[in-house]
Amino acid sequence: MPNPIDEEHDLYAAIGRTLDQWAHLEEALCLIFERALGLDHSDAAAAAFYSQVNYRAKLDMTNAALLTCTTEEEQKIWKSLYKSAQKAASKRNGLAHNQVVFQAQKTDASPMSSLVPILKPIARNPANRHAFVFGTKDLGIGEIKSIALYIARVTNDLDTFLNTATSLKLP
Repeated sequence: MPNPIDEEHDLYAAIGRTLDQWAHLEEALCLIFERALGLDHSDAAAAAFYSQVNYRAKLDMTNAALLTCTTEEEQKIWKSLYKSAQKAASKRNGLAHNQVVFQAQKTDASPMSSLVPILKPIARNPANRHAFVFGTKDLGIGEIKSIALYIARVTNDLDTFLNTATSLKLP
C-alpha cells in the first residue's frame, strides 16, 4: 500500500518543479520583450516587465512590442507561441489555485482504501460565501508532471524564437 507521506512529498515536489518551470517561462518571455525593445538583459526593461503583476499584461505588452519590430513570418510564429503561452498560463493557474487534499483510493492490488494526495479545484459556494465547493478536475502527480512538461516545451519554443528571429538580433 502506498505511503501517504511519500506520495504527499512527491505531489509537493511535482508542484514545486512545475512552478519553477513557470518562472523559466516568464524569464524567456521577459528576454523576448527586452529584445523587442532592442535591448539585451536590460535592468530597466526587466523592471518594467516584472512590474506587471498580471501575467496576461506581461504577455500582451510583449505581443505589442513584437508587432512593431518583427516580420510577417515571425509574427505568424509568434501568434502560435502567444496561444501556447496563454494555454500554459491556464494550466499553471489550474495548478496554483487549487489545494492539496487527501482522497481515499482503492486499487486492484489492495481492497483497502489508501489516502492519496491530489490537487482539488475549489471555488466559493454561491449559496454560502463562507463555504467552498470542490470542482471536478482533480490533479494527481502524473497530471502535474504533464503540466510541467507542457510549460517546459513552451519555454523551449520561446527560447528558440528569441534565438532564431532575425528581427530580434542585436547589432
